[in-house]
Amino acid sequence: MRHKLVMVMLSVTLIVSLALTACVEPAAPPVTPPVTPPVTPPVTPPVEPAEYRLLYGSGAPPTSGTFPVHCLRNQIIDDIPGISSTLVVSGGSEAGARAILEGKLHWASAWGLNLHYQSTRGLGKWEGNPQPNDLRILWLAAELQCITAVTEASGVTCMSDLDGKKFSWGIPGSVGQTLYAMSFDALGIEIDEFIGSFADGVEAMKDGRVVGFCKHSRDPSIGASFINVMASRPIRLISFTQEQADIVRAKYPYVVFKHVPAGFYIQMPDAGDLIVPGGPLLAGCGKDLPEEIGYKMTKHTIERWDEMVAIMPSYALVDPLTTPVAISQMEGVYLHAGAARYFLERGVEVPLSVLPPEMTR
Repeated sequence: MRHKLVMVMLSVTLIVSLALTACVEPAAPPVTPPVTPPVTPPVTPPVEPAEYRLLYGSGAPPTSGTFPVHCLRNQIIDDIPGISSTLVVSGGSEAGARAILEGKLHWASAWGLNLHYQSTRGLGKWEGNPQPNDLRILWLAAELQCITAVTEASGVTCMSDLDGKKFSWGIPGSVGQTLYAMSFDALGIEIDEFIGSFADGVEAMKDGRVVGFCKHSRDPSIGASFINVMASRPIRLISFTQEQADIVRAKYPYVVFKHVPAGFYIQMPDAGDLIVPGGPLLAGCGKDLPEEIGYKMTKHTIERWDEMVAIMPSYALVDPLTTPVAISQMEGVYLHAGAARYFLERGVEVPLSVLPPEMTR
């Protein structure tokens, strides 16, 4: 009996323990703090160099046979990373140089050495208004000769015969017009000036309103303008004499004359030796163009010279690495600092006289 009572009491204790256990909530599992991902700083894109914007003055209008070269020349510069260049038709070489000095253009072509001499001394188109010597040369663009053709029907056989005749000497301010104006002034030749474009001069020569006109030439072709006239009437090329050239040089020492050998022009193989104004045709800028920009412009242009030869074969006759020596024939004409740096790096001859005063030597 006592044994049963103990068993009953144990059973009751077990039941009560189970009941109490059922009433207690189970313990919550341990709380793990959330893991915060590392903060990644924002990625800053690389900063592109600021684009240096240039305005290029073409000395040739869109109707000129040399205009494609001006377009390519501008495109070469526009292709340089960090530089953009926009072409505008600036007019003749004098207009382009004046626009650079006035801050309206950054670079231009093409002009002759006479521009430096005249602008700094207040001569010619700059009479009474001398300019600071702030024009700088980038590279030699071409070797120029300015030739004159007249109709055979005019009876003109030499330069002196042009006195009193209706004659077109090109776009006002162009290299050809400037060189011939000075030459005729020194020789006392007074023409009846026809003012107009090359296209106007061609039509006037074809219909007899002018006896002829002058135009620059760069290669063994007399040029599209003269070829156009030849389709309508016979023409001849006329020349200065050596004596006339000496007289011109005595008054205008910056006018350069060139000898063109007989048979040089393929369309007129019978034309004799010619003595005509000419000289280097140059691409240039102002002295304030940053040195690094001028360096890149010169480097890229010369390294892509074969592309210009492809569209104008006469460029094969020009060695741009002779630029420093070519401009040394005129006192006070300087390379741009960036161009000078490039030519020095190439190891070509660079006379001390063409190194600009602002260049760190």
